[in-house]
Amino acid sequence: MTCRPPRKDAVRSPVTDLSIAAIVAVHSFRDKEEPRGTQARRTEILGRTIPQLRLRVEPIGARRLPNLNILNLRVEKSFRTRGAQRVGLRADIYNTLNINTETAVTPLSGPNFLRPSAITPPRFAELGLTYSF
Repeated sequence: MTCRPPRKDAVRSPVTDLSIAAIVAVHSFRDKEEPRGTQARRTEILGRTIPQLRLRVEPIGARRLPNLNILNLRVEKSFRTRGAQRVGLRADIYNTLNINTETAVTPLSGPNFLRPSAITPPRFAELGLTYSF
């Protein structure tokens, strides 16, 4: 898997101490870099006496999984307490667009060939509190 560096654009208002950030990550799955099977290439089980023998019947890179584009958002509000002390509230939303891109498929020939075996985790939120002094 190759990953472009996440793009992080944060907007902070000095008056309200409110910041909003968007992080866009793009992942591209390539077979030679991910041996775990993120690349779909057909394999075939040969013989009945040795069922664990797999033969690759397609060249490496014959099939590719779709690119994975994820958008994460963060909103943070900080408050001044005494002197230089600050308290901040933070909310992160991961997989904001709730995409369900396949990240792994079954490469073995048969009824489950190219059936998704893993997808992107669903959207979820995280709340946080920070204290700096």
